[in-house]
Amino acid sequence: MSNSSQNLAAFKTELAAVCRSCGRNPAEISLVAITKNRSPAEINALLQSGVKIIGENRLQEFLAKKAEIAECEKHFVGRIQSNKAREIALEFDVIESVASLKVARILNEAIAKLSSETVNPPPRWWVNSATKKLPIFLQVNLARESQKDGFLEEDLGDAVKVISALPNLKIVGLMTIGLAEDEIRTREIFKKGKALCEKFRLAQFSAGMSDDWQLAVAAGATNLRIGRKLFEN
Repeated sequence: MSNSSQNLAAFKTELAAVCRSCGRNPAEISLVAITKNRSPAEINALLQSGVKIIGENRLQEFLAKKAEIAECEKHFVGRIQSNKAREIALEFDVIESVASLKVARILNEAIAKLSSETVNPPPRWWVNSATKKLPIFLQVNLARESQKDGFLEEDLGDAVKVISALPNLKIVGLMTIGLAEDEIRTREIFKKGKALCEKFRLAQFSAGMSDDWQLAVAAGATNLRIGRKLFEN
């Protein structure tokens, strides 16, 4: 068994225990394996072990290795540059990092242009959606860190209203990032994020990484973004 397979098995065991402790079902939680800086061989080993979703945050890195990666669901979790919006919409099934109205509008416009083109093969989300809407998460900066992207809590209501009216995007959830060095604040951030999902009737909540995923599970996260923990030796 490879290191990644062993790490995945250990993670699933730990996840099951955490879920039992807080009355949750592990089947409700999706694992998004963060695969930046990882080789196709490493990624494929995880996919062969049962991982179904990978997350990448750099378009160019992903494009360089995508031909060697087995079929799976692909999430984009990084900063979206205007000149790369079209390719991101083409290459990824879900975008978890829509952090501003500007980015949302750029994506919406890029998809509108795609709709008038002959795209072969078409994006999976396009084929699988009767409405041809790209599923997105809105990134919320609940830690209020100036160096991080995302909507502030007080701006989220207007953002949901505006973006929900864009014809080519579908908001499916919220994404937020905790403070790894501050467990108390991270717990509060994740609880607030889940409450906001409920307020806006969004089914999915992406929160928790290798150092704080247990707090995210306890708060009600549906997507965990795990990288290092799956690949460490």
